[in-house]
Amino acid sequence: MSELVESEAGEFDLDLFHQNLYPHYRSLLNKFKKTSKFFVFFNLSFIFVFLSGLLSLVYLSAVFSKSTVIAFTLGGLFLTTFSYFVLLFYFQTKKCEEHSQLVNSFLEATREAISVPNNLSELHLSIAHATIKLSTYLHDFERGFYRSPFKFKSLNSLFESIGFFCHFEDVCKMKQLLLKSAIDEHHKQVRISPTDIELHTSLADTYILLSKVHFNIRSHLENSPLRFRFKKLLFKAGDRFKSTVKQAIEEFTIISHYSPDDPWVHMQLAQSYRDLKMFKEEIGEYETILELSPSDSKILFRLGVLYFEQGQDAKGLKIYELLKNTNYQKAEKLIRFYGVYSEDTALLL
Repeated sequence: MSELVESEAGEFDLDLFHQNLYPHYRSLLNKFKKTSKFFVFFNLSFIFVFLSGLLSLVYLSAVFSKSTVIAFTLGGLFLTTFSYFVLLFYFQTKKCEEHSQLVNSFLEATREAISVPNNLSELHLSIAHATIKLSTYLHDFERGFYRSPFKFKSLNSLFESIGFFCHFEDVCKMKQLLLKSAIDEHHKQVRISPTDIELHTSLADTYILLSKVHFNIRSHLENSPLRFRFKKLLFKAGDRFKSTVKQAIEEFTIISHYSPDDPWVHMQLAQSYRDLKMFKEEIGEYETILELSPSDSKILFRLGVLYFEQGQDAKGLKIYELLKNTNYQKAEKLIRFYGVYSEDTALLL
């Protein structure tokens, strides 16, 4: 039976809704941890069995001269290895399915905890915000998978490192599943309310959150000694980051169509273009912001830096003159960028 989440006036009660979901948050996190741990213990079990078989082979080779005993032991090693890879493929597939099932069961529980009609924005947006909230609980979640039975900080650090090595990929993929589910819920609501600016703003923010997950994967692993462990994850992170930022740009562009004079929208577009190293587009957005807020020294400074970096020195010096009359310190800081343009910089355009 679904829990009613309505106030006395019959309106949707968001606070009560989230309170009712806390047990579901804990349930998913516990099940997720259990599933991920099982996969690690499976690998450790086979490593133990393989090493035991290898040691037995070495011992029997030294004690027995009969090739039959050695052959059976060697055959056992091959069988163990073959069984491991077959089961590894099976459990990897099963783990992905279980993670998807966990998210789907959470979505179902969320729908049962709400009592508004299916065509109201509270339904899809509340489900989306619940999945986003759950994804925030996964921040550094992998470091808490294992706890040292002792109170030594060095051992706690070791256990956190083990958790990172074993579960970082699982946590990242779960975050992606949750945020993609949130995006799907936004899309369902957009089909009902296609011109709702707040809805598109929420969707754009969700894309930005997902892009940050991809960005953090890349920044965590690029210079990490554990890079070899997450090679596939790192390989996909860059392309997924760019793709997600582009989708965020599309949403901010929609918002700017309905609110062309809102500096915040153009600021979000400028930052997104900066993430993609699309400096011409970033300059265009800052120029638009400057038209809306001519006295903003931060925008003037950033625009001046971009002009100098892209070889537009005349425009950069014009910004310098404007800043010199309003913020002398920023003007002096800006002029240091004069002459930084080079052919290498031009290739980024």
